[in-house]
Order: sequence, then C-alpha cells, then structure tokens
Amino acid sequence: MVNRIAEKADIAVYDQNDDLVLIVEAKLQQKTDAIWAAKFRRNLLVHGFLPNARFFLLAMPDRFYLWKDSPLPTEDAPSYVLDALPIIQPHLERAGVNIDTVTETGFQLLLMSWLFSLTTFDPDREMLSPELTWLAESGLLAAIKRGNVVLGE
Repeated sequence: MVNRIAEKADIAVYDQNDDLVLIVEAKLQQKTDAIWAAKFRRNLLVHGFLPNARFFLLAMPDRFYLWKDSPLPTEDAPSYVLDALPIIQPHLERAGVNIDTVTETGFQLLLMSWLFSLTTFDPDREMLSPELTWLAESGLLAAIKRGNVVLGE
C-alpha cells in the first residue's frame, strides 16, 4: 500500500517500491521566474506544506521548475527551468483543452496524465523527444518508472 502523502501536495508520485519520489505543485500563474519559484517553494516548505522528496516540480502552464536533491528548506535555484508548453501541448490537444482556459483542477489532471505516461515510458521501445531529455538527465524518468501517480486531496 502506498504511503499517501498526497494530501499535502497537488500530485505525488511514488516509485515501484511505494517510496515517495516526486511532489508536484501545480499553479496557473504565468510569467514567473526562477527567483520567484525558489521563494514560492521555500514558503511551502517553511510552512510544512510539502514533505521531503527527492524531486519537487513546480508546474506552471508556461514553465516547469524542477529541484533535485535540494536540502530543505532553502531558496536554492531550481535544478532545471523548462518551457512547459512543448511538454504539455500533446496532452492539451488530446484533452481538447486550451491552456488559456484550463482550470487548476484540469491542469492538475493534465499533469497527472503526462506523469502517468512517464511511469510507463519504455526507452527501449520509444524515443525521448528533445524537449524531454532533462527527464533522463535528472534521473526523474528512472525514479518514477512503474510508479504510482496520486492526486492530492
């Protein structure tokens, strides 16, 4: 049974051994930067809203900020800052949703769909697109392989 920590996060991802690997906080705010993201993450940590996990993803419709193995609580810069639209666009199209009109819950479900697809991704049979190489480089792809994606409560 997965130790459900998702009640404190928008999305939690557990590895195949049911250990918490990734916490995702999804917000609809756009036009943020790495400094803003670092302060936002620190505030969540200081106020006890996030459990400790190897990876933390702050997901916005236009930017993803990923921390890997960052000590808590700090204002460390994200390990990766990414353009989110190329990553989520295929999922938006499949859902028939426009990024400008998606609700926060809709955005969370979209992220869950994307994360679930990553847990079942097989690099031996599928090619990783150039905008997703950071997943392999960071170790996140291997960490969540065959894992469980859980929506927060």
